[in-house]
Amino acid sequence: MFGPSFTRHLSLVGNGGLSAGFETVAGTDSYRWDGMRRGAHAKRPHWIIQYTLSGWGIFETAESAKRVGAGQAFCARIPSRHIYRNDQDCEKWTFFWLIVSHPYVVGRLLKHANLVNTLVEWPENSPAIRAATSLLFEYREESDLYDVENAIFRWMIEMERSAFSSRHPTGERERLMNFVRDRVLDQLTAFVPVEDLAGACNMNRSNFAHHFRKTTGTSPAAFIRRIRLDEAVRLLGRKNLSVKEVAAQTGFADANHLCKVFRAHMQISPGIYRRL
Repeated sequence: MFGPSFTRHLSLVGNGGLSAGFETVAGTDSYRWDGMRRGAHAKRPHWIIQYTLSGWGIFETAESAKRVGAGQAFCARIPSRHIYRNDQDCEKWTFFWLIVSHPYVVGRLLKHANLVNTLVEWPENSPAIRAATSLLFEYREESDLYDVENAIFRWMIEMERSAFSSRHPTGERERLMNFVRDRVLDQLTAFVPVEDLAGACNMNRSNFAHHFRKTTGTSPAAFIRRIRLDEAVRLLGRKNLSVKEVAAQTGFADANHLCKVFRAHMQISPGIYRRL
């Protein structure tokens, strides 16, 4: 995947640093890392992910010792009480790893309990691992530091997206979004109060809004606005309706309101969009 083994450390343009590597460890090698002795300070933690490509290693916490096989990764806070090591029963363990010390990135990743001192299942073609390997290629090839930092942020987003999805299974998320989408499309030219959606789910407005954001990652109002915008995009493609008519048919207050929302999401005006 990456060619010869390598390890490297970079100080990043913005803040902090990134260490990364691709290695193969034999069962007879001495390979053992203590999470309390990796150099980070409790108030300035680092975060590590180590992903197995073949073979396996062992990840230990106070609660358990687990094998980390192909398609699995362990994620951990540094410092914290964990140990990862090779297993003498495994002839070769091949993996890549990333240790992040960028305060902003570490802070965001540590907010996800399912990315801290745990094992995660990720196929090699999953978005999180594809983003990680893209970052490693930028890193190994000694790309421009701004490109590396950009790759770090893209990878961080995919990690967070994966963490969110594992906490909120697709079925419930899709069910809730389809429920709101159907309600909005049934009365597209009318205002749809969040209170009405909440009542249909036997919730008050506050509880429904909290549940919707927690399950889908967005607010009901933002999702409704996106539904209306998607319909406006579809109607603009027909080119036989004015912007004012499209706004009226998709529930926007007027053409100016549609233009404002359209520019915010699409970075161009409705008029320019329909000329493309």
